[in-house]
Amino acid sequence: MESLISETLERDFPAHGQQGTKRKLGFVGMGTSRTGRTAREADDMLAEGFGRD
Repeated sequence: MESLISETLERDFPAHGQQGTKRKLGFVGMGTSRTGRTAREADDMLAEGFGRD
């Protein structure tokens, strides 16, 4: 099983620099906070009524 997984990862996700291309990760920063609050503060935000109308 380990060998199969290793071969699949090497085939489908070549190491950086192999094949001479860089992959861009378009999802990075998608959830960036504009308020400065973080996911660690989610419980506090919910307790304050976040999302309630």
